[in-house]
Amino acid sequence: MYGCQSHMLGHKVKVFITGCSHRGEGLGRLPSGQIIFIPYALPGEEVECQVTEVKRDYARGRLEKIVAPSPHRIEPACPVFYTCGGCHLQHAAYPLQLEIKRRQVEEALLRLGKLQGYTLKPVLGMDWPWRYRNKVHLHVGKINETLRLGLYQERSHELVDTRDCLLLPEDMVKIWQILEEEGIPHIQEKGLYGALLRKSFSTGEIMVGLVGYQDLCPEGRLFQNLLNYGASSIVQILPGNGLKVLAGQKYLWEEIGPCRFRLSPTSFFQVNPRQAAKIYEIVLDYASLTGKETVIDIYSGTGTIALFLAPRASKVYGLEVSEEALADARANAQENKAKNVSFLWGPAERSLPRLLEKGTKAEVIVLDPPRQGCHPRVLETVARSRPRRLIYVSCYPATLARDLQYLSCQGYWIKEVQPVDMFPQTHHIECVALLLPKDNRKSK
Repeated sequence: MYGCQSHMLGHKVKVFITGCSHRGEGLGRLPSGQIIFIPYALPGEEVECQVTEVKRDYARGRLEKIVAPSPHRIEPACPVFYTCGGCHLQHAAYPLQLEIKRRQVEEALLRLGKLQGYTLKPVLGMDWPWRYRNKVHLHVGKINETLRLGLYQERSHELVDTRDCLLLPEDMVKIWQILEEEGIPHIQEKGLYGALLRKSFSTGEIMVGLVGYQDLCPEGRLFQNLLNYGASSIVQILPGNGLKVLAGQKYLWEEIGPCRFRLSPTSFFQVNPRQAAKIYEIVLDYASLTGKETVIDIYSGTGTIALFLAPRASKVYGLEVSEEALADARANAQENKAKNVSFLWGPAERSLPRLLEKGTKAEVIVLDPPRQGCHPRVLETVARSRPRRLIYVSCYPATLARDLQYLSCQGYWIKEVQPVDMFPQTHHIECVALLLPKDNRKSK
C-alpha cells in the first residue's frame, strides 16, 4: 500500500506507539503511514527511533529516545534485560504486560481468524511473576576468551554475561553457578557441551543433566557439591537422548492438583507448574464431565490433561507421537491408578482416524498441539466426529486463530477464550478455548 520507503533507512523519526506486535515490540507508523516495529517501546509512548530495516509492508527501528514515557514503564529488574533477549516485557509493569497479551490474542482472533461473538476473558496472571521456570538449558561457550556455562542470547549462539536468571528459582541458579565454577575441567577434558536443569516444585528436587559424548564417572568435588547444594540426581544425556544415571534416580515426580507426574530429563512438561495447574482446572471446567463421557486428548504429551480429566470421565484416550513422552504418560497413569486411561502412539492425523474407525465416540475432545497448531487432517477428523465439547489449548495465538476459524466453518462456535500467562516477562501467552456445536448448522 505504501511501497518501499527505503529512503527512510538510517533516518531518525518520532513515532507514537499505538500497540504491540506479537513479539512484544512497540508498534507505530512512519510519517508515510507505513507500520514500524520498535523493540522496548510501549503503547501510549512517543519515541524517537532510528530506522534500521525497511520492507515493502513494514519497517523496523532501534529505540533512541523516549520523548513521552508511558506511566506503566518501569526499570527492568534484570541487569542484562536489554542484551539477553530471553525476556521481552520487563520494562512494562505487570498489569500492562497482561493487557498487552490480551490484546495480542484479541487481534490474532479478529485479524487472522475473522472471529467475533465470543467472550475473551481477562488474562490469568501470577501473584509473583518471577522465579517460575522448572527447566533450563545451559550451553558452553566463551565470553572474552573465557570458557563459560550459560544462556544464549536470543536467536544467537553468543552467551549472555550473567550467572543468574530471574525466571529461575534461586536453588537452580546455585546449581548453575557450581557447574560453571567447578565443571570447566570436565568441559575441557570430557567434551561436555551443555547442561539441563529440571526441578520439581512439589518436592523441591533438582535433576542435573550433563550433555556430552564421553562417559563420566560420578566422583570428585563437582559431583559432591552438586549433591550437597540440592541436586537430587545427576544423569548424563548422551547422543540420541540416551541416559546414564550417575547419582540418584532417573526421574523426578511433580504434583499438580491431585495428580503425580513423572518427569524425564528431556521429555516435555509445562515449565511453569503453578500456571499449568490453572490451565488444567480450566480444561476440567470446560469439559463439564459427569462420569459417563469418553474423552480423547490429542497431542497428550506426558498425559497431564488426560489424567487430570480421568477421575470425572468414563474413558480417556491420549494420543502422542513422542515415544519418551508416551512412556512417561503410561507410567503416570500407573502412578495415579488411572485404569480408565489408554495412551496410544502415533501421529495424531493417523491414530485419531484409526481410533474412531474402531467405533470410539468421544463426547469431549481436547486439542493441545505444539506451536504450529493442529495437522489439517486432525481438524477434519475432529469436526466430522462431532464431539459435544471441543477444548483447544494453545501456546500461539496465530495458529489458534487459524484452527478456530476452520472449526467455526465446520459447525462449531467459540463460546469463550481464557488466556493464561504461562511466561511472565516474555511475549508468550497460552490460551484455552471452548467450542460448542452450532445448533442450526451442519459441518461440511
